[in-house]
Amino acid sequence: MHRTFRKLLKNATGESEYVIAANIDVRGFTEFGKKVESPDTAMFIKRVYMTIIDEYILGTSYYKPAGDGLLVIIPYDEWTLKDRARDTVKWCLALHKKFSRICKNDRMINFPVPDKIGIGLCRGPVTKIVAGKTILDYSGTVLNVASRLMDIARPSGIVFDEGFDLNLLYPNTRKLFGKERVYIKGIAEHKPMPIFYTSQDTRIAPSYKKPLGSVKWDTEKHSYLFKEIIACGSRFIYDLKKEPLDPGQLKVKVTYPVVRSGRRKKDLVAYADFNSYKFDTEAGQPFVEMDFDALREKLTSKGVRDNMPVEIKIIYPTA
Repeated sequence: MHRTFRKLLKNATGESEYVIAANIDVRGFTEFGKKVESPDTAMFIKRVYMTIIDEYILGTSYYKPAGDGLLVIIPYDEWTLKDRARDTVKWCLALHKKFSRICKNDRMINFPVPDKIGIGLCRGPVTKIVAGKTILDYSGTVLNVASRLMDIARPSGIVFDEGFDLNLLYPNTRKLFGKERVYIKGIAEHKPMPIFYTSQDTRIAPSYKKPLGSVKWDTEKHSYLFKEIIACGSRFIYDLKKEPLDPGQLKVKVTYPVVRSGRRKKDLVAYADFNSYKFDTEAGQPFVEMDFDALREKLTSKGVRDNMPVEIKIIYPTA
């Protein structure tokens, strides 16, 4: 496929087109992929893609994998705009409602799978890259905005910006959406932009309601020798000093020595994101529960040994 793509690029041109971009993300897919064997991961996402394409999205759409989900492009013009907008929101709502059961009767899916999705919608002009009658890709601000809005739709739901135009939708559909003003990095950093979201399923994180410059970041550091991590149990809990403004933006980073051919390289360290953790609160106390089995496995694979230093950083936004 990649060779065919390369050949087509030789005669590719750019064309302008009006589209609705729908960015669909399977929530919890990364964590799911760590708990099951890779064939199961591939089987699940394959079946999800096939079901969405065959049973939900419009037949005139272009689609491609995007991270942990799909990017769907629906073209429109001045005569088809209203119908395309209504139909798109209709199938997005149906997909969101039924996603938890999307693999229910699939005999190949006999293991627990993610049950939530987030969808971001945006519309406007884009550049379509074509070679003859073959669409190679799309580019433009609309795609970027749809991706950012998708990230806001947590723990699940549908989010679109004011430019999508709520009034295009049927009155009964409009009632499903609440309105909020948010700040988004690279899009609305200093002046908030209005968005609409599925009010029953989506919770807009507090960090999106503050100007980006007003959000502070706290870093909590914990230093060990690797042998101390080895001596710990499977799970380790860190009580946080403050309540994260947006737990979804919390990150855990690990710093460890660079080891080559079994020997530590002097003054060289490596940095890595660590995703095997979960955030929660109990009796008002926020905490992060780390999977130390996964951490030990990761560090061992990098050649880290007993007396080598390891630093864990927990970074999160605060008011």
